[in-house]
Amino acid sequence: MNFQNIPAWHSKKPNVANVYHNNAKCDAGSRIETQQVEQGTGGRPLCRRCKSLNTRMQSERELSLPRLDSPTLR
Repeated sequence: MNFQNIPAWHSKKPNVANVYHNNAKCDAGSRIETQQVEQGTGGRPLCRRCKSLNTRMQSERELSLPRLDSPTLR
């Protein structure tokens, strides 16, 4: 799931972590030099930091939504 509404990207530079990124707040993904950015997943697994950020953002979003059993929604 992509919470920043940006397309997935990865580094095309050899000997770099073999992962893709999909969160603009990922420091590792943000450090990839512009000329080395390749759009898409490249068939790679999602970066652990992106996954963690996405999970945290999803949790924060869910906490901010009103509960369906809330008296204010009845």
